[in-house]
Amino acid sequence: MPHLKRMPAVTIALCLLIALAVLMIHGFQGTPRSAKQAARLTAAQVTAPPVGSSTPRFGLGLCCASQANFGTDYVASGMPRTAAPRAVAAVAISIAAAGPMRVPILMYHYIRVNPVARDKVGADLSVSPQRFSQEMQYLAANGYHTITFDMLAGAVKGTVRLPARPVLLTFDDGYEDFFTSAYPVLKQFGFHATSFVITGKVGQGGYLTWDQMRAMQAGGLAQFESHTVNHVEMDRISLSRAQSELVNSKATLEMQLGTQVKYFCYPSGHYDSGVEKLVAKDGYVAAVSTHAGVATGANNIDALPRVRVHGGESLATFAGSLGRPAASTP
Repeated sequence: MPHLKRMPAVTIALCLLIALAVLMIHGFQGTPRSAKQAARLTAAQVTAPPVGSSTPRFGLGLCCASQANFGTDYVASGMPRTAAPRAVAAVAISIAAAGPMRVPILMYHYIRVNPVARDKVGADLSVSPQRFSQEMQYLAANGYHTITFDMLAGAVKGTVRLPARPVLLTFDDGYEDFFTSAYPVLKQFGFHATSFVITGKVGQGGYLTWDQMRAMQAGGLAQFESHTVNHVEMDRISLSRAQSELVNSKATLEMQLGTQVKYFCYPSGHYDSGVEKLVAKDGYVAAVSTHAGVATGANNIDALPRVRVHGGESLATFAGSLGRPAASTP
């Protein structure tokens, strides 16, 4: 068209970048895969607290883009406070560089030296405090950012932008060494973590107490979610009993800790379609399994895969489970 020929090439390119930014912002909003999932995520009203004081909050639905591509002027709407052409062009470039959601959900059990050498199962479930500290040091040194389940659910919904290299730390069963051995290291690095608690075991020998959970929760780094009342294999009991385990563990945690419980962990990874439907019906936003793998947007939110951290594994193996080779051994 004649009038376009009179426009400087730089102006035309800038207009194209602005148009691309608008199109891609809408294109990356990401929608839940079903009406059920949409309703559950909306009802949860998930929000993402900042990961560290320098991490801004976004609502672009972008995952794993470099934080360096965004300034602190961006607000929850996902748009800059001043829509100057230079800033809009930067948004377009950052969106184009963004990749699909990919979050390793690490699964720990004990943080201890295995007390019984012949107990092979216990050995596999036990990561020594020294090794755990090295693993957390590796995450910090290599630019990983711990996130919460609310942030992950928000990313699935498309309302939360995750930081670069997100990772989610989970600890099954509610053992006392989460308080005595893991939590001091988490505090050292400012890392968030989730402990899945067997409510019927609270206060028993080797398990967390309510006071310990309240103290950690007050620090803002630890959250406590449901792992049933009795650690039963959910596909091997009646649906009525499964319903009782889901409802009662949730109610107990909420009463004792004064927070909403929205996430569930299947004991020993056992579940079936009937149990999965109950999880959604009983007000849980998401659940984790023992299926091996890194969580992506394509996973079933009611049975998210995790990366098991084995006792005795090398730091190189740990790094490889995150999808990256070990840079160095602390």
